[in-house]
Amino acid sequence: FEEINGGTWLESRDAFAFFEDDIVATLRQVLGMSESAAQNWFNGTETVETSIAQLGLEIKEYVDSQPHDFRLLFMIDEVGQYVGGDTDLLINLQSLVEKIGSECEGKVWVVCTGQEAIDEIIKARENEFSRIQARFKTRLSLSSSSADEVIQKRILLKTPEAEQDLEQVFTVNDSVLRNLFSFSGAILDIKGYGSADEFARNFPFVPYQFILMQKVFAEIRKHGNSGKHLSGGERSMLSGFQEAAQR
Repeated sequence: FEEINGGTWLESRDAFAFFEDDIVATLRQVLGMSESAAQNWFNGTETVETSIAQLGLEIKEYVDSQPHDFRLLFMIDEVGQYVGGDTDLLINLQSLVEKIGSECEGKVWVVCTGQEAIDEIIKARENEFSRIQARFKTRLSLSSSSADEVIQKRILLKTPEAEQDLEQVFTVNDSVLRNLFSFSGAILDIKGYGSADEFARNFPFVPYQFILMQKVFAEIRKHGNSGKHLSGGERSMLSGFQEAAQR
């Protein structure tokens, strides 16, 4: 490519679309491709079908070429949204995980993430998802308390000076704040501020608002099409609290 183009491939590859003739000529010279085949490859019109069995073998060959203690991890984000209600996609995922498991003997792990707990997805489509549960025996769930911590650290983190000022505000108004956010009866899990540190970490929000907003998002998703675009809770909460804090 450098001989034909005059520039190095590393410098030119980001703008490869401008060097079609040079790339086609390079493919013909280096790989012995015909001009039409090289042109089709460049334009993305070459169709290459990869079966699950073939992909499994290619992954195994790669793992076998590595040191004995080598491990490979595939992370699949938002698998619930990708699969949706398509049973074929679910079966493909199941088949792929089974193939990787049988071929690679535990050296390759597949981790799937989703905004909803897998149990919640299974309730909606129990027959389909029950078949794949056994393929993912290790499950890690982020609860609403985890979302609270993320919001506090990513959105509500204050400077040391601001934390001291807020703690002093709480100390001065302790009794007023405790009375203002005191609940009883059926809503005992709805809590206000328990300490000056908690007030500083959550300000300008109140701890019970994290629980309340999570339940609101859950109900919106269950009823009507307007909430189907909402992710499964934690991400929606992050976005919601960020927008509220900015305004």
